[in-house]
Amino acid sequence: MAPATGDDMSASPVTPLTVARAVARQEHELDGTLVKTGEAAADLDDSGPDSGRSGASTATQRDGPRPRHLILVTASAGGVHALQRLFKQLPADLDAAVVVSLHLPPWHRTYLAEILSRVSALPVSIALQGGRLRAAHVYVAPPGYHHVVVNGGRVQFRPHRRDAPRGVSADPLFVSAAEDFGAATIGVVLSGCNQNGAGGVRAIRAAGGKAVAQAPQDAAYATMPRAALQAGVDFCGSAEDIAHYLAAICRPR
Repeated sequence: MAPATGDDMSASPVTPLTVARAVARQEHELDGTLVKTGEAAADLDDSGPDSGRSGASTATQRDGPRPRHLILVTASAGGVHALQRLFKQLPADLDAAVVVSLHLPPWHRTYLAEILSRVSALPVSIALQGGRLRAAHVYVAPPGYHHVVVNGGRVQFRPHRRDAPRGVSADPLFVSAAEDFGAATIGVVLSGCNQNGAGGVRAIRAAGGKAVAQAPQDAAYATMPRAALQAGVDFCGSAEDIAHYLAAICRPR
């Protein structure tokens, strides 16, 4: 069963105010996850999403060459604004697939694909179960799918469970990507209020990949970036600095 469909931003003319309201709403929902502890939705089945939400494109399953790099980006509270700043600076010819994991419980709708598509030169899609990763594409993991992994160059996920630990969704993603892409893996940790991603950062670096953290003073919530810094990173800077760093590493051949 696919996650619930969010509001259709494309149903009315898109204006800066429309996008600003969607960003504010998404950030408000993210901030709300910091205090909601007992609101679990009913378990979802294991089929994964099989269709796009309104107003967002859907990832195709078309096969293509394996991306030379895989970039993983995780964020929580304060992360939508950081993601906008990051993706606004990434070039259209980025020689990497990008997977974005934003902490949202299954009962929250998401506008992230729509929001990022407004600022990104790269095509942004909601990831499909088993969809093959392609270079110069951004894949947004849908909410409610706690365990997101990369296997054989494809995205796979399982739904949120009532007994699933909170705040660790990036770690299985980072670890699985490191196992699949090895030294070609780049993990990016942005604004957030827990230590999610710190374990994954260690796994990526152990595999020869690179770890990146938003500078704590640049993040709306610094706990996640600080945890990544303590785990060890190869680069730390503003969201814009991170975009330039990624573009330099993932230049087309």
